[in-house]
Amino acid sequence: MRILIAEDDSRLLTQLDSLLQQHGYSVDLADNGEHALYLTKPFHNEELLARVKALIRRASGQANPVIQFGPISLDTVAEEITVNDAPLELTAYEYKVMEYLMLNPQKVVSKTELTEHIYDQDFDLDSNVIEVFVGRLRKKLDPENSFKPIETLRGRGYRINRNL
Repeated sequence: MRILIAEDDSRLLTQLDSLLQQHGYSVDLADNGEHALYLTKPFHNEELLARVKALIRRASGQANPVIQFGPISLDTVAEEITVNDAPLELTAYEYKVMEYLMLNPQKVVSKTELTEHIYDQDFDLDSNVIEVFVGRLRKKLDPENSFKPIETLRGRGYRINRNL
């Protein structure tokens, strides 16, 4: 998930950037809040991380930290995905792709949008790495190919299957 930090204290800005990147977020930095809607300063790193996750859930209309679609359950606090209550072993990037899709269930998410949200630096947008992640996710989520959890909308992007 990409997060904008607007902070005029350069030392605090650097610390927040480091903390959020260590927890898998892509971070953009600004030295003022004039054009940003941002989270106010917390006192503890744990509070910041919890509040960031809560803001992301609320922005996508999810109040509960556990998001459920059919047999798939995503726990945004534990950063775990289960299928029929069985935990999945996912890479950090696979998790980020699935989390973004599940936080945007009614939206068709383009490869470009996924790339911008999972990578911190500029990335070759013509690369097929997103297709590879989605392919691996499909195999891990649905090895029997019975419920097809991720839809491809040709030329437009991906979406969680609404019929789960």
